[in-house]
Amino acid sequence: MNAGKLNAYVEIQKPVESTLDAHGGVARTWTRVAERWAHIRPLTAREILEAQRIVERATTMIEMEWDPDLKNVDATYRIYWRQPRDRTRTYEILAVINPDELDFDLQFLCVETGP
Repeated sequence: MNAGKLNAYVEIQKPVESTLDAHGGVARTWTRVAERWAHIRPLTAREILEAQRIVERATTMIEMEWDPDLKNVDATYRIYWRQPRDRTRTYEILAVINPDELDFDLQFLCVETGP
């Protein structure tokens, strides 16, 4: 991966479901697992068609350099991106790809879920 493409500093977050809400149910909160530089881009039409073989709703590709600390990241995690001027974006991870299993890059097929 070209390090010059890494233009977004993001948080990888995992769910924590131990908090009880006012009705006795479990409320999901998120905790930061790591912060990394990433490249975020929309999928092309061709990539969307290819991605739909894996996951149906993918609209975004987030790429970052391989890190063994991230080897347990899966589709229960999310990626949170705080942009300039306090704008934020949250991405649900749908699939994690280690291209050719070379431990060089990580690719996340995602869908934006909101701020």
